[in-house]
Amino acid sequence: MKHQFMTAHRTEYPVRRLCHALRISTSGYYAACGRPVSPRGQRQAALTARIEHGIGALWHGARHPAFRSGSLYAMAQYRAMLNCHGIRQSMSRKGNCWDNAPMESFFHTLKTKLVMHCDYQTREQARASLFEYMEVFYNRQRRHSSLHYANPLDFEVINQPLIRVSTELG
Repeated sequence: MKHQFMTAHRTEYPVRRLCHALRISTSGYYAACGRPVSPRGQRQAALTARIEHGIGALWHGARHPAFRSGSLYAMAQYRAMLNCHGIRQSMSRKGNCWDNAPMESFFHTLKTKLVMHCDYQTREQARASLFEYMEVFYNRQRRHSSLHYANPLDFEVINQPLIRVSTELG
């Protein structure tokens, strides 16, 4: 992430100053510039391209009370527009409000705890803030009631031996 930031801004600031501000060595930065993209980086780039182009995207249209039985989302024109862009539609059964509850809860928390309190000047600021919230706070520090009030990282560490044993047994 630091190297991407430097590459994007090295025409605005000297590389040496950027390296100092981000606490990375100048030689390390230049060495990384010459390295081929890692397999993980390649997978991430491919996934990002798919997301940006809507390939394999999933659209979950929650049924709005104004549209009885989700008629807007079930309309042939609406479904055709999604298909045209390669977006797969996810729509729950009538009266089934629980299938999307975890995501609704997450987005509510995200909006009320972070987004509503921030005034992002750029898309990159928003992206960095959301990444830090999700990857640093939400997944590693925040306690989740569904995990017996442990954070996901601790929950995985505690339950890793149980998962390994269950997969070995069968």
